[in-house]
Amino acid sequence: VNDIKYSTYQSLRNTLAKQKSHALTRAVNLIAFVEIEEHLIFGHRISKHMGGLYLPPAGFSDHEGKVSEDYFIELSRNEIEEEIGIKVDESKIKYAGLSSGEDSRNITVITYTKIDKNIDEVEEAFLK
Repeated sequence: VNDIKYSTYQSLRNTLAKQKSHALTRAVNLIAFVEIEEHLIFGHRISKHMGGLYLPPAGFSDHEGKVSEDYFIELSRNEIEEEIGIKVDESKIKYAGLSSGEDSRNITVITYTKIDKNIDEVEEAFLK
């Protein structure tokens, strides 16, 4: 688990662009693994897209131009707060990796954070 600076992503993006097997767009996909009490938080999807699956908080962002060094931290925090309903200490969000499928022109940023809440507190926040 490493830092999550946007410059790290840009460096990787430049490397992949030289390989001509990857092309990145402005849309950034994000998956945020959130741990509480030695468990990961997953939500049950009921929408048509990926419905019936249990998935971690996730989303995407279409950015324009320059973004801050802490862009992925901000994106991760926003997704966690939006989907779970809890505030996250940004200093605890860590970069875990990148992923891309063969049919995707986008890279998915994967983050990890451990929060100091118990299962009941998370469940209560989620239901609000």
